[in-house]
Order: sequence, then structure tokens, then C-alpha cells
Amino acid sequence: SGVALRSLPFGRTWRQVATAGAPSARSHAGAALSANLLVVFGGDGSPASMVASVAQEPAVAFANVARTREFGVKYNDTWIFNTSAETWEEVKAQEGVDGRGVTPLSRSHHSLVTGLAREVLGYGGQLADGTFTDEVLILDPSAS
Repeated sequence: SGVALRSLPFGRTWRQVATAGAPSARSHAGAALSANLLVVFGGDGSPASMVASVAQEPAVAFANVARTREFGVKYNDTWIFNTSAETWEEVKAQEGVDGRGVTPLSRSHHSLVTGLAREVLGYGGQLADGTFTDEVLILDPSAS
């Protein structure tokens, strides 16, 4: 007997949305959904995008990327996809009135989850130097 393929109930299908203004392609990024906001943080960059530059530079760190010969490209940028408007926005870290705002270190292989107050919590990951971290980070994606 063969395998029967069925369509999903209620007409559920995948559709691709526009990616204008989207973050660069990456793997091992953290992602969490808070209301209608998909938060994407960090991740590993494409090996093809780093080969030439890493061959000439032992290690470079700048705004949202850390590169090393040993561990490749890791991002620390944060992006929010509004599922209602189908638009992307890069979120820049802000100091905050309490002085507790931080720019997280570049990382991949970390976890993001949504808390009860719709905040996004991040945990752990592998940093650009290859070490692992146990940091806990909190982001309010609805703050402006």
C-alpha cells in the first residue's frame, strides 16, 4: 500500500512574504513571537559572505557582526517582523532611563522565548570567540 498525501485541514497553506528590508540570511538565530511581532536576534552569517574578508583579517568586531577565523560570522542585531503589516524593522539598542540597557554580544545557538507580559527572553548561546554564555537578556519588542 502506498502513502497517501493529504492537504492540511481548513485550507492551511504556506505563503511567502516580501523580504524587502529584511535581515541578512543567517542560521542558528533566535526567534520568538510576541503578539504580532516576530523577534529575530543574532545568528551565524553565510560562510560565503565571510571567506574573503576573514582571510585578510584575523578578527574584526563592529556594530552588529563579529568575525573570527575560527568561528565565522556571528550577528548581534535584532530585527522585528510585524506580521500584520508584513514589514521588517531593525531595532537599535537603547541605554534606557535606568541605565540598564545593553547591546548583547554577537552569538548564535541561543534560545528566545516569549514571557507572560509579551517580553522576549534570551538565554545562552555561543559567542564569537567560541565560548558559551549563560546570560539572560530581556527585550520589550513593543517599546519604541
